[in-house]
Amino acid sequence: MAITEIRITQHGKMKDWVGNALKHFETPNAPPLTFHTLSATPSQLCTNTTPRLISVVEIIKREYLSALKAKQSPRLEGLHQYNQVCILEETLTASTVGDKPRNEQLVDALSGSNPKHVQTPYMRITLSVNEIPQLKDNGATYQPPLRRKLTKSAKSRVRKRKVKEPKAA
Repeated sequence: MAITEIRITQHGKMKDWVGNALKHFETPNAPPLTFHTLSATPSQLCTNTTPRLISVVEIIKREYLSALKAKQSPRLEGLHQYNQVCILEETLTASTVGDKPRNEQLVDALSGSNPKHVQTPYMRITLSVNEIPQLKDNGATYQPPLRRKLTKSAKSRVRKRKVKEPKAA
């Protein structure tokens, strides 16, 4: 399953990210969409963009439900959300972390000098039309989709359709 990734930056436009995501989910059987705060250069802090990431994702979820309502889609559920807080150094290979090889870092730690421990945290949020159990198994937290509320007249139309279906069959 191909997952499309979008990097959230401090200087990007929120309306562009939201617009691209909504266009992405308009296609039938759209693959999951992952937003992350991992910067292009490791020297930049990724934690400054986490609030923007959360805001963008919440806007997308809300606008997706509004779009379903506008299209009068029979789908009542919104997007499934999977959150992951990761550390860049844990995702790199075990042989080299940062600038030094792992052996040198181990020697520094054991020699008693106070080595500088560098960790680069970042956040990933995956939005999907369908559930992805693999992400849950890998330690991601899951937020169930929001449900669209139907008006009384829409509920009565659904009931009437259900009554008519057995007669047609």
